Amino acid sequence: MCGVATLEKVVIGTTHWKKIENTPGVGQTRTEELRKKYWKEMLDKGCRSMSFADSYHSALSFLEIFTSRISEEVFMQIQRELVDERKLLPETAAARELSAALEYMFQLKKEAAALEAKVASGGSAQDIEQLEKTKKTMEAILGQIQQLKTPFSRKLKRFFGLT
Repeated sequence: MCGVATLEKVVIGTTHWKKIENTPGVGQTRTEELRKKYWKEMLDKGCRSMSFADSYHSALSFLEIFTSRISEEVFMQIQRELVDERKLLPETAAARELSAALEYMFQLKKEAAALEAKVASGGSAQDIEQLEKTKKTMEAILGQIQQLKTPFSRKLKRFFGLT
């Protein structure tokens, strides 16, 4: 959404550290996996990642980074595309990314259906393992989609003009 040009102004915050505080190393391992696998391209282009410790001081450290990094007006890529370039939403890079993700989900659904048919007719242990892996990938994507939903409280506030 923000585009490559403004990635040096982006901070990715990891959260929910209290949920894993009794299992040392899990958070660091997961964070490293995120950095190497999912965030690598963004981090290589100047994006920064930090852990949000659910505290006043942690929130301040995020704000300090934002205020120190922003010395000029920054517009997200989607804003530039919609306003300056007068693109329709489906023509934006964000929409293309979403479309690609939906196509991938559709591909996974077809793959799962084929694997389920194969397993039902006496498929191998490898087929069963691949089916479970495909289902887990689909569940992870669905979890990400759920996170995009607007909370009811926000919808209610918007309805009454409180936001």
